[in-house]
Amino acid sequence: MIAIVAACQAGTALAQEEDEFDHGTWVLILNSYHPDHVWTQNVLAAEVARIREVFPSARFLIEYLDAKRFPSPDRLQLLEEAIAAKLRDRRPALVVTNDNAAFDFAVRQREALFPGVPIVFAGYNGYDELAGRLPPEVTGVASTIAPRATVETALRLHPGTRRVLVAIDATRSAQGTRLDILRDVAPLRGHIEFTFLDDRSMDEMLAYLRSAPDDAIVLMSYYNRGTDGQFYSLHEAIRLVAENSAVPVYHLYDFGLGHGVVGGHLLDGDMHGRQAGDLAVRVLSGESASSIPPIPYSEHPPQFDYTQLARWGIDPDDLPPDSWVINRPYSFYDAHRYEIWATFGAMALLVLLVIGQSAAIVRRRRIQRELAQREEDLRITLDSIGDGVIVTDAQGRIVRINPVAARLTGWEAAEAIGHPLDDVLNLVDPESRQPAPVRIDHVLKHGEPASLDSRSVLLSRTKNELLIDDSGAPIRDAEGAIIGMVLVFRDVTAEHLMEQKLRQAQKMEAIGQLAGGVAHDFNNILQAILGYGEMAEVAAEPDGSVHEFIGEMLKAGRRAQTLVSQLLAFSRRQVLKMEPLDLNEVIADLTKMIRRIIGEHIALEFVPAADLGTVLADRGQITQILTNLCVNSRDAIGEGGTITIATGNVTLDTDFCAAHAWAVPGHYVKFSVTDTGCGMDESTLAQAFEPYFTTKGLGKGTGLGLSTVYGLVKQHRGLVEVESQVGNGTTFTIYLPRSRRSAAGGAAPGDTQMPGGHETILLAEDDPMVLPLAREMLERAGYTVLTATDGEEAVRVFEAHADAIDLAVLDMVMPRLSGRAACDRMLSIRKDLRIIFASGYSPAELPADVAGARDMVLLQKPYTHTDLLRRVRETLDRGRVPQQTGRREGGA
Repeated sequence: MIAIVAACQAGTALAQEEDEFDHGTWVLILNSYHPDHVWTQNVLAAEVARIREVFPSARFLIEYLDAKRFPSPDRLQLLEEAIAAKLRDRRPALVVTNDNAAFDFAVRQREALFPGVPIVFAGYNGYDELAGRLPPEVTGVASTIAPRATVETALRLHPGTRRVLVAIDATRSAQGTRLDILRDVAPLRGHIEFTFLDDRSMDEMLAYLRSAPDDAIVLMSYYNRGTDGQFYSLHEAIRLVAENSAVPVYHLYDFGLGHGVVGGHLLDGDMHGRQAGDLAVRVLSGESASSIPPIPYSEHPPQFDYTQLARWGIDPDDLPPDSWVINRPYSFYDAHRYEIWATFGAMALLVLLVIGQSAAIVRRRRIQRELAQREEDLRITLDSIGDGVIVTDAQGRIVRINPVAARLTGWEAAEAIGHPLDDVLNLVDPESRQPAPVRIDHVLKHGEPASLDSRSVLLSRTKNELLIDDSGAPIRDAEGAIIGMVLVFRDVTAEHLMEQKLRQAQKMEAIGQLAGGVAHDFNNILQAILGYGEMAEVAAEPDGSVHEFIGEMLKAGRRAQTLVSQLLAFSRRQVLKMEPLDLNEVIADLTKMIRRIIGEHIALEFVPAADLGTVLADRGQITQILTNLCVNSRDAIGEGGTITIATGNVTLDTDFCAAHAWAVPGHYVKFSVTDTGCGMDESTLAQAFEPYFTTKGLGKGTGLGLSTVYGLVKQHRGLVEVESQVGNGTTFTIYLPRSRRSAAGGAAPGDTQMPGGHETILLAEDDPMVLPLAREMLERAGYTVLTATDGEEAVRVFEAHADAIDLAVLDMVMPRLSGRAACDRMLSIRKDLRIIFASGYSPAELPADVAGARDMVLLQKPYTHTDLLRRVRETLDRGRVPQQTGRREGGA
């Protein structure tokens, strides 16, 4: 852009078109077939040549799927891995696909290899099936052949023709071409017989063509592989058919011309590739691929071989108008072109000598018109540029300013001309607010480009503050002297805000991982504290001080358990019981409780949406989210105000997500909590979801309320948005993915009795505090317990007592062999074994093949004495016929 302005201002050569394609940006070209495939290479060469005409610095990554010779889909996984490795350090600006296999591969693997990158396809057969359901950011050129036009031309050249023998193979792509041929020639099939030769090998087809009837012609398409599996190059197959056919051979593609075919209305590979290249240039120049309509039909210029015309006695004058004919014999002009041109040259020289003076006058007038046009072009260019552009003279005074620069600075263009640059472009440092002028002297004195060291704040005349990036470069005249400077700048305020939000999201993710790890380790400690505490409480005298002390200890332990639960929620590792929910119903049930929590001095309003969608969520965690948000709003309101809860359906499209870095496209059900409280400033808003951050006084808040909300929403694969201004209240909006399932009713209360038993249980636990505790709990309930301290020992114990063990309680994470692996080994010995997994993580940790099995359950750590006994009894009794409880023979 700077080169355009500088060249036009200095009055040197005509400005060249700016190359907006950044040096080093890649274009990925996927080819369906092998490197020496003639059609592929013709199209590929034309595409690359067209792109480089406009973007000479473009670099290409060219891949071949080789789908003709190796059609097995098993290769696609290897190809995907190879291409992913090549793209690891680079992201293509555009993907170009040649023929169907490459396009299908690109669409299928798009999200994994190059998400969001636009695609231009070329050579796509059967476009009618694809039209109307193109993926976003896709355009291209359909590969349409012209068999009917070729056959009709052949019928005019061979009036006695009654049969058309179609030479084509039986490959997948060729069968698609066969359907295209049948559809196109349908009007001719009433009086012309079409016979397809795709059901035989090359040798069988050639034998048939040697004795072809006189009233037939051959129409040839792709032929790469015969029914016997023999592979042929395109030119080799054409040569064999043309040499062995007893009748004329016509073709559908330009690569057949010159290899023994008469010709036809041929699909031209070079022309097809340049069409695709034109679309690629438009996308690389900034147009959206979705806004460029695909080209549904290809051009088919009539092309013929003079040698074959002569062979079959065809008069060239009978060919369609505008036909191209190769191998035509030399004419008189071809034989004497040099003499003809020498004569015309001498005559032209005499004419030039006569009109020399007139030419000088015409040239002078043309230069004057060009100067005027150049001035107009410069004005149009500056007005069309999307960035602000200011041009100064050698003294730093403004001589030109485009409309974007005038709008950003708040100056009228006519008023700004003649003022010093620093008067119009008022820049300050974003931190110190001190002036940060453009380095005009450096550019004008040293002739070197310059830019601000960092983003600066532009104070416009209309009191707006914008964050900008800028750069300046010198303007030189024809002799190289500096005659001014051009400054280009743009508004990056929105971009800066999006970067801040992205960094905040990454920060929250890292904190969540740390919180989850700490909570998981702390669970084992709490397990021992709560378990032994419960047993000690039962053993202690009810009226004694020891019993009271133990009770206080258990209260503290349960508060710590709640804290761990909040940390797990923030880290998105808490166990969820997912079910279809109607948020209107859930919130309506909670309003009475929330009114008691927030107090009578605050009004609570609920605005439910009609026809609200269903979400797949944990009812208890939704309750926690809503309660935490309402408590936070209550504290922000203070003495009196209103909290409004509202629901609704919403669809986040790509335009919305482009403007909001936190958003993900999709259909959602949302609920919002709005208060009339004090609101938050930008600093507080940036830290709102961080653990232990609170604006409340000492002892009045843990700082985990909103961080727990954040973790639970993320665990539900949802989104959180917060909007707030100081003095104008705050709105928290929760987006949960919409589900197609109907809302379920509440769960029935479970059996509160925890009977013991006499079965044999294998207990595997690596924590030295938890193992003896759990064993004591089970043995006190009457069970026989076999223990193991790691996964391998658990398997050995099970192998020794496989017939006696009724249930295995396995810790998920153990040394030497994990709970998952130990489970698989045991199930391979006894498929009916009941398993309980003990873990501080979610059910996602279960093996994929058993996570949903009837006899596989999860016991969440830290568990109480009651939790353990209830889960063990429920698991042992599931699916059994009621009978007398007793131990098995052979139990340890």
